[in-house]
Amino acid sequence: MTRIWALTVGTGFVVVGVLRFVALPGVPGWETPEPVHGILHLVTGALWLAAALLRHGCHAGLATRWLGAFWLAVGVAGEVGWLDGVEALAFDDAIVHLVVGLGAVVVGWAPVLKRSRP
Repeated sequence: MTRIWALTVGTGFVVVGVLRFVALPGVPGWETPEPVHGILHLVTGALWLAAALLRHGCHAGLATRWLGAFWLAVGVAGEVGWLDGVEALAFDDAIVHLVVGLGAVVVGWAPVLKRSRP
């Protein structure tokens, strides 16, 4: 499950990362390029893909837990306004980051918690 998550979300994040370097007129929130945001998506997407593809995905769970925690923190920071003063990091899609981060944390920790049950 974590490997599928890492492949899917990693691919999506790489695509979004590339698109963040391009202006998409008429698409709300995408009218101007956001290179810092794009770099964050590219790096985390590449990490997720590497974790899913290298060594048969044995690190997909670990990567999903940590990257999920990172995006959950970014989503919380964006939602409470802590990133509003930093123009390059003023994400207007904090809810999406919260959902992806929370989903990743759940998917990443589920196998660990299941194994630890008596």
